[in-house]
Amino acid sequence: MKRVFSVVCLALLAVFSITASANARDCKTDAVEAVGEPASTQIVAYPSSLFAWRRAVRDAHGAEWNSWRYAQDRDIDCKRADGKWQCTRNARPCQDTLSTVAQGEKVTKKRECKSDPVSSYGRREKTEDKAADQAIWGWRIDARRKHGGDWAKWDNASDRDVDCRKRGSRFQCVAIGIACLPAE
Repeated sequence: MKRVFSVVCLALLAVFSITASANARDCKTDAVEAVGEPASTQIVAYPSSLFAWRRAVRDAHGAEWNSWRYAQDRDIDCKRADGKWQCTRNARPCQDTLSTVAQGEKVTKKRECKSDPVSSYGRREKTEDKAADQAIWGWRIDARRKHGGDWAKWDNASDRDVDCRKRGSRFQCVAIGIACLPAE
């Protein structure tokens, strides 16, 4: 019985090790810090800092590293000074899931994209997943309003990201992405 138990424990340990190494994400050792534009409200300053951080990471390391959702040691500091809010983000960039799965291979399908990102907050929800869904739903509405229905598909958006934070007992997320038409 003792021998069977030992074999089972070793097998479970091996499965755990393989799973952990498969899920390991490639991250930079140094953090990137970026400051968003000053704004009259915190709700506007918050996504501005996300745009700034993503832009700084993209410029330094490439677009496959600029997803806030996958970053490590994330920190956001929003302060009010002289009547304006300004947020600073600091985190170690990590490769996003698509880059990790594709192992660095680039998708070269040609598609047309708008130049400016669309950002939308979703309503507060009890779980982070539901709050993220609400933000993406809001992004679709705002992209449709701004660019038309063909541009309002989240799966077609480039440079997309969802950032969530807990506000009180609920989560609220902002979805950010550049509206694109489907690939040709």
